[in-house]
Amino acid sequence: MKMRLLSTVGLSALVLSGILLTLHSCNKNPQSTSQQQGKDDDLLKADIAKKGHSFTVPVNQKIEAVYVDAAGERISAETLRQRSAGAHSRTASIISACDYSNTPVSNLNTYGISVNCAQNFTITWDYTVSTNNNLVPVNSTVPTAISKGSVRVTNSSGSTIYSETNSTATIVDLGADVNNPGYENYDVTFTSNPIDISNFSSSNSIRLGGLVVTDCPDVEPISISLQGFALNGSNSAVTNPCYRVDAIYPAQVTAPFRIWGEDPAGFCIPYVYPSMQEVQYSIDGGTTWVGETATPTLRYWATPGQNTPFDNYINAHLGYVDPVGALELQIDLPHGNTYNILLRNRNIVFNGTLASYGNKWPVPVFGTGGNCCAGPWSTVSFYRNITY
Repeated sequence: MKMRLLSTVGLSALVLSGILLTLHSCNKNPQSTSQQQGKDDDLLKADIAKKGHSFTVPVNQKIEAVYVDAAGERISAETLRQRSAGAHSRTASIISACDYSNTPVSNLNTYGISVNCAQNFTITWDYTVSTNNNLVPVNSTVPTAISKGSVRVTNSSGSTIYSETNSTATIVDLGADVNNPGYENYDVTFTSNPIDISNFSSSNSIRLGGLVVTDCPDVEPISISLQGFALNGSNSAVTNPCYRVDAIYPAQVTAPFRIWGEDPAGFCIPYVYPSMQEVQYSIDGGTTWVGETATPTLRYWATPGQNTPFDNYINAHLGYVDPVGALELQIDLPHGNTYNILLRNRNIVFNGTLASYGNKWPVPVFGTGGNCCAGPWSTVSFYRNITY
């Protein structure tokens, strides 16, 4: 199966050449705003080229979380009961119970990888942790007690080729856990240090975990068990974009709103792109999502420096962007109004029958007898007060 729709690259280049000729003859007086847009686009391309590409993998998996001692060993239930008699201590967010008689609950929400094509990649993974003790990045009483993530990269033989236990931790108090009275929910996110690109191989795997400290005088950190994820094989998010969410980039966040695919700056190796990225927007708070439709509210924008969009070429599906194409997707809305625009996107990968379509974008057909697979929808991005 070819994961990347290579024919669309040639199509984008061919179509773009025609568009440029058309617009050059029609658009004799480019506006200064278009010239500025060209500069903004160039800056965005440079920024993406520098930072690389990112994708997120939804996991939503319960992971074992237990209290451990300074050596990382699980503390016995009897010892925890003895230590649970400590005094309560008020903190900035909640009152820590300093009670270890109940087991914390941890759910791995997502993990994401950002690939800097030239040098390295980083891994970010995110948990929701429910506990009756206040979680903090650093324990103020014991400053050496620090919340930190653990990441391992192993090769096909199972040997660890990269390891770190000091990944940066970010902790956000989400408020009371409505499903567990007396407990608080925390969003705990870890980000690895840059990992050399030589470790980004389709035959490697990663293992992710963490340690989160409380604000109690005797600390009692919560250890979140390491969980493995393959970077290879048919179910791999690295080689199969239908298991992940790739980023899209707003090319212009003023009216008219425009969107690029994930890589307008060029190709990235090693990286497997989706065939297309489906884009939908909403202006009613997410009640109604608009994508490819007979209503002409989406069109393609040809190139920086021009001010006439192009929306009529063969086989263009206006609810999609090419991940590495030169075209931007523009949202056309009635003028004189101000909108809050919500965006979401997902990856589309065509199956092996794609070659029969030739140099075209086939219409995605989902389900039994379909010609593609679709990845999960991204989280919703929110852009306020866009005045048309």
